[in-house]
Amino acid sequence: MHRFLALFLLVSGLVQAQVTDDFSQEGWKRFDSTPGTLTTEAGHLRLTDAPEAPDWVTASKVFTVDPSTTPLFVVNVNAVSDGGTVKLIR
Repeated sequence: MHRFLALFLLVSGLVQAQVTDDFSQEGWKRFDSTPGTLTTEAGHLRLTDAPEAPDWVTASKVFTVDPSTTPLFVVNVNAVSDGGTVKLIR
């Protein structure tokens, strides 16, 4: 079972940071190819594996950013029960 507690930050400068997703908004989608559950609430994203294979769950969200401002993508994971991977695809 994987459990993630994360906060996504987009930093547009060295002194200015803005929270762009605290999981209270819609847009997070669980991949149909991985069973399990996805729950979101303000400040929390929880992914729970299903008992059957595959033994992981995958979720995604599309963010719109201006690459000319050299944004930073920061993921702060506070708890994970087994293992986890975060991928940023441009």
